[in-house]
Formats: sequence, C-alpha cells, structure tokens
Amino acid sequence: MRLSHNIPSLNIYRQYSKHIVNQSSALGRISSGYKILRSKDDPNVMAQSEKLKIQTRGLQMAAKNTQDAVSMLQAADGATKNISEIIIRIKELVLSAGGSHTNESLDAIQGEINQLVEGIDNIANFSEFNGIKLLAEDGSTIENPKTIDLLCGGNAGEITEIPKYDLTPSGLGLVDGSGNIEIDVRNIDSSIEKLDKALDITTSTRSKYGALTNRLDSTFTILNEFSGKIEGIEAELTGADISLEIIEYSKHSLLIESSLALMIQTNKMPQDILTILQNVRGR
Repeated sequence: MRLSHNIPSLNIYRQYSKHIVNQSSALGRISSGYKILRSKDDPNVMAQSEKLKIQTRGLQMAAKNTQDAVSMLQAADGATKNISEIIIRIKELVLSAGGSHTNESLDAIQGEINQLVEGIDNIANFSEFNGIKLLAEDGSTIENPKTIDLLCGGNAGEITEIPKYDLTPSGLGLVDGSGNIEIDVRNIDSSIEKLDKALDITTSTRSKYGALTNRLDSTFTILNEFSGKIEGIEAELTGADISLEIIEYSKHSLLIESSLALMIQTNKMPQDILTILQNVRGR
C-alpha cells in the first residue's frame, strides 16, 4: 500500500515558505533602514520618495552654489579692502607732499605713489575665484555693473546676479587712457579729488558686496533648513520602524521553527498510517 500525497505537510510547507520570505523582507528593512525596498512594495510611496529626493538634491546644489557665491564675495571684499587702504596711503603721501620738500623728496614720494598704483592694478587683476575676476571688468561701473548669474534656488529661474566692477587704476580714475598715472604730488588739489572719487567707488563696492553677502547668507540658511525638512519628510515616508521590524523578524523566526517541527511530525504521518493499517490487516 502507498500513500501518494501528504496534504498537511504540503500546507505547512507553503506556510513555512511564506515565513521565510517575510523574515527575509524584515531583515532587509532592518539592515537598510527603509520600509520600501522595491517599487512593487508601494509604487505610490516610491514615486513620492523619488520626487522628494530630486527636490532635496536640487536644494543642496543650490545651497552649494550660494555658499560658493558667498566665498567669492568675501574674497572680492577682502581685495577691495586692500585697494581702499592703498588709496588712503596714497592720499596721505599726496597730503604730505604739501609740506616743505625738495624736488628730490617729491620725486621719492611720487615714486612710492607709482608703486602703490601698480599694486592696486595687481590686486584687481589677480584677485580671482575659480578663474572669475570680480574687480577687473573693463567698462563695468557702480551704476551699471556687468554681472554673472548663479543659480541660488531650488527651481529654474531662481538666479542671483553677482556684479563685477572695474577697480583697476584705470577704472578708479587713477591713470589716463594711455596708462599715465594721474596722481601728481605737484598737483595736490586735482590728485586729492581723484583719490576721493576712487575711495567712493571702493566704498560703494564694499557696501554692495556686503549687502549681497548678507542676503546670500540668509538664502543659504533657508535652503539648508528647507532641504533638511524635505529629507525628514522623505525619511518618514520611506523609513522603517526598526523596533517593529525586529518584532516582525522574531515572530517569523518562531513561526519558521514551529513549521519545521510540524513538518517533521506530518512527514511521519504516512508511515504511522501504514503501520496502523498493516496491524489492522494482520489481525
């Protein structure tokens, strides 16, 4: 006699297989920290999660651009400060030339002034940030500056214009169109007037850069805060509750052990039935 099917054992095996899959899924959620491992787990939530991730990356890139812009402006402000200090020093030298001086001493003062003007030219032309010159833009004025555009927002069109100025000796009015220095210790009144105008330009430049830096600092803070909130929403949407997943994992571990024990018993059932039938037949 032969029993061809063990239905109880097959049913238990099917349940055992389900517990294996569920245990594996719980372990995957525990190890990854996410409750959605594949799009089939919850397509709608997965789609929302991807949109939030894209938005977060956009905000993070905008924050980086904003931080770069702040660093650029700080570098330009430092260079402008140095130029202002040089102009003040030149003004002091011009005023000192109004005292009792010989031609030789006036020539010496003029020579120092010429060196300082050359220093202004070097600072303006060699102050760069990632290859961008902010202080040597020919033809750019305080009233009508040329600009560069930086994306400092999470969406298209959120552009911040960074002004570029001409703080070279030519742009400041310290040299003429032929490159001749206009500051002359033997023409004090005209020289002081030119130096005061140059100081007005550098002061206005620093003021505009300072105001823009403050605005970008605020923008950077807002972008970081908003990015953090979006990340929090995305994490709440897709993040796994580890304590619940551990309970789920433990539950299925126990059910697997129980299923194995039951399968051992049900696998013996056909043999036990045959033994009983043989005993009955032997009577």
